[in-house]
Parts: sequence; C-alpha cells; structure tokens
Amino acid sequence: VRAAGIEWHPRGDLKVADEVVLLLRPDAVRLVGASPLGGRVVHRRFAGASAFYTVRVAGDLDIEIAASADAAREGDAVHLEPTGTGAHAWCDPRPLTLEPSVAAAQDKRPE
Repeated sequence: VRAAGIEWHPRGDLKVADEVVLLLRPDAVRLVGASPLGGRVVHRRFAGASAFYTVRVAGDLDIEIAASADAAREGDAVHLEPTGTGAHAWCDPRPLTLEPSVAAAQDKRPE
C-alpha cells in the first residue's frame, strides 16, 4: 500500500487492485530533519509536555502526529517518516496491521 509517499507492507490478503483505507495513529509518523515526505504544520494542539500536530502533505492530505511541544510551530515546513507502528489498512470491515517498508513475518489477519 502506498500513501503519502510511504510504502506500507500489510499483513493479510490485499490484492494489487484493492482500494484500501489507511489509518495512521499520531504515533505512526514522526518529525525528522530530512525525508522524501515533506509538509507544512497547519495546526498545533498542546497536550502537556507533548503536542499533536496536523501536517498537510501532498496538497490536501492531513496527517496528525504526536511530538514534543516545541518540535514545530504552525506554518513550519517539516519532514516525516514512519515509526514502524500505529498504521492500519483495510478493504473490508476487519483492519489489517501494517509495517512500513518491512515484510510481514506472518501473512494472516488478526482475529
């Protein structure tokens, strides 16, 4: 599954032609100094020592991420990369857990 410039490798039986829904938890992507996936912070919501940032990528796709409260400001250009956890995709009502750029150890759906 390719979304927002990141290639995700799902566990399960998705087919090449399947359209899927991709859900990224705020801990699925992190801010980094440089990466192919860039965006702009359009909203920042404080949560104590951390904050939730809405980063707009690919024109109109918003991704919410969690980071330290001083990691970025609204309007800042930022770069993102997957953390390896917190991503889910599905083409039917049962979600699949995904790992970015890593072959899944088992090819089976969660029960």
